[in-house]
Amino acid sequence: MLFRSNTAEILKLKNPDADEKTKENYERIEQAATKMSEQIRDVLNFVRTSEPIMEKTSILSIRQDTINGLSIPTNSKIILPDQDIEVHGDAKQLETVFSNLILNAVQATEDGGKVMVQVTQTDSHTIIDVVDNGHGIEKQNLVKIFDPLFTTKRGGTGLGLSSCKGIIENHGGSIECSSIAGKGTVFTITLPRY
Repeated sequence: MLFRSNTAEILKLKNPDADEKTKENYERIEQAATKMSEQIRDVLNFVRTSEPIMEKTSILSIRQDTINGLSIPTNSKIILPDQDIEVHGDAKQLETVFSNLILNAVQATEDGGKVMVQVTQTDSHTIIDVVDNGHGIEKQNLVKIFDPLFTTKRGGTGLGLSSCKGIIENHGGSIECSSIAGKGTVFTITLPRY
């Protein structure tokens, strides 16, 4: 956290008369640094599981914070739900889950792909689908996709999806993946409403 504050402070001191666009960029740097700190925290929490701080939170708010903290290529299309649905959970931990899933989906679609987030509710559950039209996941890898240290990415840690699984399960929910090679992937999160 100290690194984030110092970096933002130095940028502001060096350019006190910055235009609005530059100020927005400073804000994005702060948000990105915060997200990195939180992701590091969540990976560490994968080893020493932390209890989520459960409270009422809004999908719209989580969605906005997630997208603001990601660097999305201009040729990628992210389709987000308009409706605001209330969920019971730890907003920061859920934001980490969605950041991971959306970033993975963007990387899987490569040039000009689409990522769609859909939210529905039943009487007892909130269901969130993150859908992409990317290259899909090979069938033999689907059974291992949430295993710690399993990765198909060069330079990947193999902790992102397993950390997501741990967070969702700590919320009393479940996460599943379905995919067709060459057609795309769907991650489905099911969370209890209360």
